[in-house]
Amino acid sequence: MPSTPPVPLVIAHRGDSAAHPENTLASFAAALEIGAAIIEFDVHLTRDGEVVVIHDPKVDRTTDGHGIIKQMTLADIRRLSAGYPTRFGSTYLGQKVPTLAETLGLLHERAKAMIEIKPEAVTDDA
Repeated sequence: MPSTPPVPLVIAHRGDSAAHPENTLASFAAALEIGAAIIEFDVHLTRDGEVVVIHDPKVDRTTDGHGIIKQMTLADIRRLSAGYPTRFGSTYLGQKVPTLAETLGLLHERAKAMIEIKPEAVTDDA
């Protein structure tokens, strides 16, 4: 009797980052829609102790702002668009850098979270 081939495990790196701004709720929601079982994302700590979901230690590449995350407050980061304007133009202008709590809330009972804690987020290295 032929065996059924195994179903591949879909892990979405920074969400559906091919079609949406990475590490945003839009990217994570799209990854869920295409059947991702695991969503991988990165976290950093803000100056006021909030955990935000973003890859780089600076907001410069994927937002419309500039600065080092650990020197910024959550309020500072919330003022930025995380729509990755250099890649997506104004299409995702309203996207914000999500908090860990918001991200886990979206994924709850829908997918597992694979959280990468960046070394510079928890050390004095820049």
